[in-house]
Amino acid sequence: METKNMTILKGIKQIVVEALGLRGPALLFFLAVVGTGSFIIFNQFKDLDLALLHIYLIWGLLAILSELKPIPFFKSLITVSSAIHLAAFILFDTPTAILVGTIGTGFVDILGRRGFNKLVFNICQYAITIYLAGWTFYFFKQSDTVLNFQQDFVAFILSCIIYFISNELMVCIIVALSTGTRFSIVFRKGFQLEAMHFPTMVPLAFLIAYLYQQEPLTIIFLIVPLAMAHIQFKNYVELNNQAQETLEVLADAIDHRDPYTARHSWRVAEYAEAIAQNMKLKDREVEQIKMAGRVHDIGKISISDRILQKTKPLSKEEFDAIKTHPSTAYSMLHQLKIYRKCAHYVLYHHERFDGQGYPEGLKGDAIPLGARILAVADTFDAITTNRPYRKARTKKQAIEEIRRCSGTQFDPKVVEAFLKVDLDSLNYESEG
Repeated sequence: METKNMTILKGIKQIVVEALGLRGPALLFFLAVVGTGSFIIFNQFKDLDLALLHIYLIWGLLAILSELKPIPFFKSLITVSSAIHLAAFILFDTPTAILVGTIGTGFVDILGRRGFNKLVFNICQYAITIYLAGWTFYFFKQSDTVLNFQQDFVAFILSCIIYFISNELMVCIIVALSTGTRFSIVFRKGFQLEAMHFPTMVPLAFLIAYLYQQEPLTIIFLIVPLAMAHIQFKNYVELNNQAQETLEVLADAIDHRDPYTARHSWRVAEYAEAIAQNMKLKDREVEQIKMAGRVHDIGKISISDRILQKTKPLSKEEFDAIKTHPSTAYSMLHQLKIYRKCAHYVLYHHERFDGQGYPEGLKGDAIPLGARILAVADTFDAITTNRPYRKARTKKQAIEEIRRCSGTQFDPKVVEAFLKVDLDSLNYESEG
């Protein structure tokens, strides 16, 4: 009987895993959030008053509108629904706000066909978030009215902070666990964006609550500034994303000018990221080095195919033309805010540790660390891929060459970190 029960349990577990597409810690966290959220929803919905059905429908519609046209950002979505959720528990009560959040999230997730696991997780994490924020507000609330600015200011701000933290934590944890991305990277990206987005939502939520208690019809006029805030933030995010995507597409196009260098920049970025992680650099620095790797050869756009694809030794004039590509890339990149901090890695990625490189002949630690890392990653990929003037060498041969040039061409500390990289585990394999 025990064996039969174990078989049934394993079968159920397999069904759950296949249905949700999650395993290990990601599955456990998902189940914890869904279990907690479901418990909160069940207990809170018992307090709903059917006499307020018109309120539930109106605010449910507002929640749906606030969830439409989300802004995609780093494996998650950003909406203006937080302003509606915050205003709802202030004006009515926590059960009403949870119902409003459930209607908005559920309807839009079903409409967008985002999948069963995302639908359930989003509903339950919003239930937890709104419950914690609502409890905080009513615990610290001082006035007897719906909302008094002076007396309830502390309660309002604290509830907004709790909403922000709980929502951000749950989303970042599930993204990190389900994608294998380090939590610190996911949280920093999400926090930076929400740190700009959420302060806009807080005053809007207060304004909605304050004006609605004076005259409910004012909600019609508040839809416009809410929509404008969403559109402006969407434009900001898209502009930054498009700038990066455009340059990366251009870098890929340059790689594909020569069949021998196709996806070269992808592999260099991957190797550079692994080296930087082995050197225990901060997540932000690792990200900047990877970004630089993706576009490190973009300056070759100014060099003719005749030179880039030449099978014979380059003349001095031709090599001088090749040596201009880091400076050309820098002039393109440093003007863009998103690349401003890593443009100098691209500028100096052909400098040598012994000072014999270009464009400025920098030596040792005078060369930015990110550039020293790119130099090793770039050289390894160049050695292990076919080029017009020679055949690719094996990984083992490339590693020995980099080891031999440690202290002359390359920073010994960077070489040491490179030698610890598990090259076979990376996504972009070399040919050698």
